[in-house]
Amino acid sequence: MSLATNIVRRSATYYYRTRIPRHLEVVVRSKELCMSLRTNVPSEARHRAAQLSVLTKKMWSSLERIMSLKKGTTLGVDMALDHLRMFQDEKQRFQREARAILHGAAPPEVRRQAASVLDLDAMTVAPAEPEALAGTAVLSFTEAVEIAVPEIARAQSLKPKRVKDYRVAARCFVEWCGRDLDLNEITPELAASYKTDLTYYPANGVKRPQYRELSFKDRIGKARDEGEEDVLDAGTINTKYLAPLRRVYEYHIKNGLKAKLPTNPFDGIAAEKRRKADLSTKRREFNASEVAALFELPLFVGSKALSQKGLYQVGDKRVSDYRYWVPLIALFTGARLNEICALAVSDFGEEDGIPYLVIREGGEGQSLKSQAALRRVPLHEQLIELGLSKFVEHQSARGRTRLFDELELDADGYVSSDASKFLNRLVDRIEKPGVMDVGKLVFYCTRHTVVGQLRSNDVREDVSMEIVGHELDSVHSGYGSVKLSALKEAVDRISYQGVDWKRVRLPHDFLDLSESVVGQ
Repeated sequence: MSLATNIVRRSATYYYRTRIPRHLEVVVRSKELCMSLRTNVPSEARHRAAQLSVLTKKMWSSLERIMSLKKGTTLGVDMALDHLRMFQDEKQRFQREARAILHGAAPPEVRRQAASVLDLDAMTVAPAEPEALAGTAVLSFTEAVEIAVPEIARAQSLKPKRVKDYRVAARCFVEWCGRDLDLNEITPELAASYKTDLTYYPANGVKRPQYRELSFKDRIGKARDEGEEDVLDAGTINTKYLAPLRRVYEYHIKNGLKAKLPTNPFDGIAAEKRRKADLSTKRREFNASEVAALFELPLFVGSKALSQKGLYQVGDKRVSDYRYWVPLIALFTGARLNEICALAVSDFGEEDGIPYLVIREGGEGQSLKSQAALRRVPLHEQLIELGLSKFVEHQSARGRTRLFDELELDADGYVSSDASKFLNRLVDRIEKPGVMDVGKLVFYCTRHTVVGQLRSNDVREDVSMEIVGHELDSVHSGYGSVKLSALKEAVDRISYQGVDWKRVRLPHDFLDLSESVVGQ
């Protein structure tokens, strides 16, 4: 199992591997160094590998200085070999002293430093300055990230997608710096300059044709020069680009480097939100005509084929997979897309004659955004009328575990990736904003639409928040709960005018139709 690019596991022990610079292979007489880390504990292996990385970099630097004295001559090689032998002698002497310290009456801190020297006993070469083994070197930023991120993820139960955000944030910062700086080289002034440049970075720069072939820093330069207006907003900069860097420093300051890193250079560094919000970037609700247009698409009333272009042409084929059910569930529950896509057959139940679905975690692809996301949502009468309960029974009879088992997990552990792309293309087909509909419309706006419906129908805010899984931020809200019957009464107030639900409803024998083809 690989913990990082330079850590490998053999049997029960972790090893540190590093490539020897090509121009030094003649000196070391090998293409790589492979050293036992003398541990089977992943976190300890990461710390020891980081130490060795610092030491080997210092060794390469020392060898290069010697080689430059008589570059390309036998004398230069001989001097370098003598230097290596000196390293080895110094390491052995230093370790003898360390053992003496361990068996003496030295203070605890000195004994810990001595123990760290002996942990590196398997190292075949040592640096020119043996005192570096006692921990005077500071990690490079990349090494710090490799150590910190897995520990932060474990401590905070970060989702794979958030872990990826951390690594992307670190990679972007290193690219912007132009090299991999040591932790103590990064100053508040540098962090502030990076934050300023991020305010010019084009939104979706990796995807947009005019930017995607450029480097991270060149995208910033091009966007600045051309006056690009579609740039990262303050929330994205602070959450995805700066917060991970600040958290990496916090981890190391709290785990042994406080003396060397007295301050966190990213503390207090944040992009300012615009005084006047840009309404065009905010999500809006679906208007009534857009909801009606959505359910007039051939997908919901009869299409020529079950996939590809035929799905958008009128015919007599009916789709009964996620493409049909997810939009309906979303507009009558306000649930998040992945919450719906990851529903299990066992997540549907009934209490006192009220059918409901449960949003939870634990099943395949299921995860909760917050504690408030764990909830029961009664089924709207329209969903019952359209046959959702029968569809659930049908999937259960087929031995299905997940309601929409045609959706597959992506690399981040979500099952909604393909559904998101498909459903957002549906939204593009029906988007028709009115004069007051300022903002962008995406499938996620079904949540905004449900909240608007509940608010317009005089549903109490705390009840609305419980239905859609929003956090209640008062002490009082943490006491008691809303009965399922009250939630049912609130949910049933949702109403969409102009939709012919009789046309949308699947034929009674739809479960006997041939299997729907999942496609786009």
